[in-house]
Amino acid sequence: MTRNDTRPLMPARAKTQMFIASLIWTGVGVLLPSMGLFWIIRRFGMLGIAFAAPFLLVGGVKAGYILDRVAAKSVARIRQRGDGTFVFGFYSLKSWGLIALMMATGIVLRHSALPKYDLGFVYVAVGSALLIASRAMWKVWATTL
Repeated sequence: MTRNDTRPLMPARAKTQMFIASLIWTGVGVLLPSMGLFWIIRRFGMLGIAFAAPFLLVGGVKAGYILDRVAAKSVARIRQRGDGTFVFGFYSLKSWGLIALMMATGIVLRHSALPKYDLGFVYVAVGSALLIASRAMWKVWATTL
């Protein structure tokens, strides 16, 4: 069976695409630090929260200097593409490939000899950066498009 038109298989409004992109950043931004803190607290008890605090700061710096720009590029891409485009096209194939690579790296690290609590500090930094940077995308979703 072939399609006789040029419409994308799963078209979506730009606002819907912004919602999904924001939800992904927020979901990963909550999940990663939660898992990281779980591993850290399991190893160090409640003192682990103090040990993890500097990694929240690292996440904030990463959000401000790196991920805010990435979020702005995503917003620009969604706006440029407009309504009626493929629902998951808010990232380029290159970006989706990078996301897959990061996920694979996480899987490899979780199954490596690296102690989970050490990986937990990385999860806290990366996840908090995503969560903090997601604010810019949510703002665009709520106020424009």
